[in-house]
Amino acid sequence: MNREKPYFLKRVIAYLIDIIIVMLFASIVSMIFFNRNNNQKEAEQVLKITDLTSEYEKEKITKEDYDIKLEELINSLNKEGLAGSVEKVITITKQYADGETKKEEYDLELEKIMNQMNASGTQFSSVRMVNLMSRYTSGEITNEEYEKEYGILNYYVTKENAPTMITFCAMAIIYYVIMCYYCHGITFGKFLMKLKIVSANDKELNMGNYLIRSIIINLILSYAVSVILVYTLSIDVFSNISSKVSMALIIILVVSIVFIMYREDGRGLHDLLANTKVISTKKGKEEIEANVIEEKKTNKKRKENGDK
Repeated sequence: MNREKPYFLKRVIAYLIDIIIVMLFASIVSMIFFNRNNNQKEAEQVLKITDLTSEYEKEKITKEDYDIKLEELINSLNKEGLAGSVEKVITITKQYADGETKKEEYDLELEKIMNQMNASGTQFSSVRMVNLMSRYTSGEITNEEYEKEYGILNYYVTKENAPTMITFCAMAIIYYVIMCYYCHGITFGKFLMKLKIVSANDKELNMGNYLIRSIIINLILSYAVSVILVYTLSIDVFSNISSKVSMALIIILVVSIVFIMYREDGRGLHDLLANTKVISTKKGKEEIEANVIEEKKTNKKRKENGDK
């Protein structure tokens, strides 16, 4: 019996428990310090107005149709209840539509309002990404149009979520490295699943071992690379290489999973690089029986020695 290679399902469950815990704490910290409230209703309402105006500016609809549709949209939004700064957007849009303000003035005022909304946590790009996927699945846009828009939106979505990603990396290092080191290779998920991280060569593990292990398997590498790329590359370059980088990271994860499933010692790629392995702390039935037999033998010897 190989007690040191725990069941794959137990490791998956432990991994999911741990990742949910880290994501939960990262989300809470982000909401407190970065005001990431993700006001979806506010973003959706503003985007409906700006998208309609954009159609008019691109001459996809006439001025008459634009005025009619804008009035219908405003009435519809008023019925469902205006969120946040939507009323301000409606005001400057109506002034622009009525010719009271020029396009440059309208664009400037709109940018100020949207910057204020972004600062308060309204994530426009995330809502646009959801709308894009909806339009693609419903067949409204072609695959080529989808890929073009996705590349640009992915840049802005990543930038919007960068504070949360950075927070996640920090929380993950605290949880998977520092806490795990002081708890001798045990996380909350591994504790529930009776698992433990140990050295592959019986040497004492240091924080470096846990850090190498965590960077590869616990989304730290993925998030860290995304944040670095989005702040160092232009939109075009980011759009071109982000999918390739994501694919490379997925391959690393898949290779690690395959190693865990099929290697005799159950060590993934992250374990091999960090010189670690995961063992079960729960004694199996055969081991328990062997311990009982050994205890009986010991008691018998003691009894015999006592009789003598």
